[in-house]
Amino acid sequence: MKKRWVKKIIAISILMLFVEASVASASYQNQPITIFNPEIKGVVYDKIKFPLPVVWKHKLSQGGNPSTPIVGDGKVFIGSTDGHLYAIDAYKGTTKWMYTAGAGLNVYTPAIDTSKGIVIFACSDNNVYGIQSSSGKCLWKQSIDQPPQTWQAPLVDHGSVYIVTKKFWATPYIYSIDTATGRINWRRTVNVISTYDVWDEAYYPAVYNGILYLSGRCDNYWYGWPGASDLQALYAINGTLIWSIQTDAITSIPAVDSTNVYVGTQGYSNYGPSHVFAFDKSNGQTRWSFNSKESFWASPIVYNNTIFIGGNSGVFWAIKTIDGTQKWEFTRGDSPIYSTPTINDKIIFFASTDRNVYAIDSNSGDYLWSYTANASIVPTQAIANNFLYVSSEDGYVSAFKIKHVIDSSYTPINPLYTAIISFIDKYHTMEQLFHGRGISVTMNSQTSRIHYPTTEKLVNTK
Repeated sequence: MKKRWVKKIIAISILMLFVEASVASASYQNQPITIFNPEIKGVVYDKIKFPLPVVWKHKLSQGGNPSTPIVGDGKVFIGSTDGHLYAIDAYKGTTKWMYTAGAGLNVYTPAIDTSKGIVIFACSDNNVYGIQSSSGKCLWKQSIDQPPQTWQAPLVDHGSVYIVTKKFWATPYIYSIDTATGRINWRRTVNVISTYDVWDEAYYPAVYNGILYLSGRCDNYWYGWPGASDLQALYAINGTLIWSIQTDAITSIPAVDSTNVYVGTQGYSNYGPSHVFAFDKSNGQTRWSFNSKESFWASPIVYNNTIFIGGNSGVFWAIKTIDGTQKWEFTRGDSPIYSTPTINDKIIFFASTDRNVYAIDSNSGDYLWSYTANASIVPTQAIANNFLYVSSEDGYVSAFKIKHVIDSSYTPINPLYTAIISFIDKYHTMEQLFHGRGISVTMNSQTSRIHYPTTEKLVNTK
């Protein structure tokens, strides 16, 4: 064991010498180096290596079922049916802290305002909590009039968190709450446009450039079909209604791009087919609809001019955003898919009710990998820090390492790149490797960039 760590230390030292030598070179000073970019010939192309290894599994200590994992500040945050919010080390899987909301309570899926280091969650006691992400200390608690919507995390955007309530036989509210103080910025009733007797309501917000898009359904189970559903746009700053339209039974969180709002709907045999709709985000007019015999309880995402969404009959769809035509479909059994998909390096990850999480190619729909859990997987999975995080209903949270390999069809323009990639995948993430060296790392689904400081700054940081 000691020899292994000695080798790591030697490898880090040698690698840092190469990095600093590159910084001293005039051609590299203050210039970001693109390590992974397939559009530039001669630069190393990054590919995910399957199967993904399980790095750690964490069992919730109080025995509850976990929520969807939310990642930030180097931690995985988990709400639970045991009345606790858990903070788990994102790299090691150890408990950092645990906040107790109360016995017998449900702590729903949290959200995080990374700019303020505050984790926000709604609870079955009709309160919204703000917790310091570093310590687990409760900073504020705000009461709301009705039980919170439980099917999605609170929506955080520009210092505000948006919470939608849900109560049978009652008109729901949407709240805007300041993430730093817990004070209510504004509250308004959701503009329900149903003309039917409403028994059950569910509303789901998304935000894009200062506009909230709120989709929802108002079910009338006395008659066995949805009473009405609507999609509305509000100004996020004050909740003022911009437009509202009535449509099929919407059962998904909206996905928004620069042009459209996309939603999936639920069909009934005596009510009509299910659809994926594209609405003009400026006025709500229908641009196109994709018809399907199956209902969509999962929420869509938009990536590379394509809508990705799972269906209740086990089919996962790729639909072109330009006209609503099918690009491809992926089928693996007939178990419903309720998970919102996640994208990493052009690979789609989603969970199914068959206890599997799948990875498929976003361009072709080809199967790449799957993992079978011992219990049902909680929608939805999370990706951060080159890890895939999955919760399951047996009380476990699992972390899989997303490893990268070098495509041999591309020749690296500098052997330093190959050394960096190989070393990072074996021992560290980029953030860990360069932390404290005066070197920042920016990563997204397509490129990773190392930003070197000036030589003078490097000297000062030694």
